[in-house]
Amino acid sequence: MRRLLAVLLCSALVAAACSDDDTETLPTSGEAPDTTVAPPTTTPPTTAAPADPVAVTPVVVCVRSDATVGPSDFATFFAYESDGTEPVELAESTLDGAIPDDDPFVPTLVAPGRVSPAFYAFAAGDEALTWTVVGPDGESRTATAGPDTPPCTDELLAPSTGDSRTPALEVTRAEVSADGSSLTVDVALTGVPDLSVCPEGLMAEPVSVRMDDFQLGGLVEGATFSLTSPLFDQADGPGQQTTIPVAALVVDQCGDGDTVQGSWPNGPFESIRDGDLVCATVVDGEVAIEIVTFGGCPGGLPPTGGGRIRG
Repeated sequence: MRRLLAVLLCSALVAAACSDDDTETLPTSGEAPDTTVAPPTTTPPTTAAPADPVAVTPVVVCVRSDATVGPSDFATFFAYESDGTEPVELAESTLDGAIPDDDPFVPTLVAPGRVSPAFYAFAAGDEALTWTVVGPDGESRTATAGPDTPPCTDELLAPSTGDSRTPALEVTRAEVSADGSSLTVDVALTGVPDLSVCPEGLMAEPVSVRMDDFQLGGLVEGATFSLTSPLFDQADGPGQQTTIPVAALVVDQCGDGDTVQGSWPNGPFESIRDGDLVCATVVDGEVAIEIVTFGGCPGGLPPTGGGRIRG
């Protein structure tokens, strides 16, 4: 009987040992449990699809068929339209049919949206002006002035970029020489702040100003200059007089990063670019100054130097 109980007990112990093979073994006293956590399964980030390349379209705004803005009978005004949201540089920007010595500042950096007018140029003879651009999308597009191009009006030339500047040339000092043979004048450009006026999206850089008196043989940097001119006896009145033609070349400079581009402002800047006449009369040592935009000075003295191309 005792032998039978011993056999049964041994069988029970063997069965218990076999069932322990499928159970978790607990650590013995003093051992730290294994807390290693398997890394989670991750999904690689989705790469955004590249934006569509920007398209830039040149546009002919109008043609002005008079000589009020330069040496040619025809001035063609251009605009552009960019469907981008940031400034872009053009892969190509060429103008055909323009006066060779003129510098209309054909854009190579364009702002987002529509900019009008972007620039204007003078046709060489009877040639039609054609502006060709290649934008970031790689497409070549052209705009050509032709018989269907409308004549310019104030409405068509209304700038898309607001410009409230009022440029004017003023004589700030006039002094007769000790021997009464000459007059020295200081001429200043007023109404033009230091920063340029730029289309939205482009950074305004300092405006560039050069003064021209048609006599010095070159342009003077800055918004003021001094000139000494000889005095002549008036033919039809007492005293003496002199005529000094002056002009101001104002260039707006607009940029994006390291790229800066110039442009000629329009509107009231055209008259100072073509030049005004400083008409000075001296009677008994007293100097009277008048600035004439069109025509000649009173007394019959003609202007000297003539017109000039932008540059």
